[in-house]
Amino acid sequence: MHPTETTASRTCCSRFTEAEAENVLQKTSDGSWNVEGCCNHCYVLTDLQHCPFCGAHLANEEIMAIEFIEQTKPEPLTFTRLRETNVLRCREGFGKEIKDWNSAQWACAAGGEMGELQNLIKKEFRGDSIPELDRKIGQEIADVVIYLDLLAASRGLDLGQIVRDKFNEVSMRVNSKRFL
Repeated sequence: MHPTETTASRTCCSRFTEAEAENVLQKTSDGSWNVEGCCNHCYVLTDLQHCPFCGAHLANEEIMAIEFIEQTKPEPLTFTRLRETNVLRCREGFGKEIKDWNSAQWACAAGGEMGELQNLIKKEFRGDSIPELDRKIGQEIADVVIYLDLLAASRGLDLGQIVRDKFNEVSMRVNSKRFL
């Protein structure tokens, strides 16, 4: 995001002195709001009135933060981290417990996302021009993996373990020396 307009200043986060916590609120070229500096994080401002890290009230009442993007490199994604976060998001974001859907429903959701991925590939194959095709394909692949993790969770299966087991089984079958 490239700031286009400085509109306000505020302080946030009790972990810093007031001088260190001074942040500049900026409107970006895409119309969202950006606050840099607090907790070494960048906040994309939309719907909350408090710092997601320290709980400090944001001084500018009409500015509301719901989502943040770490400026530092995020920790690597593991199947365990995906599972923990995926189940929590399912509960908090959608008001659903994993057991609220049966295996058929989770499988159909994953299949629906796979269908969306296949549709993009079909359009590419027939020569359609699709802006940002690789990004869209990546999003659909991610949707499939996310739903498959929820399906595995509903069955009490460890996605990392079953992927490892299957990968190694195929490696043995095809006489590969590559194992997970």
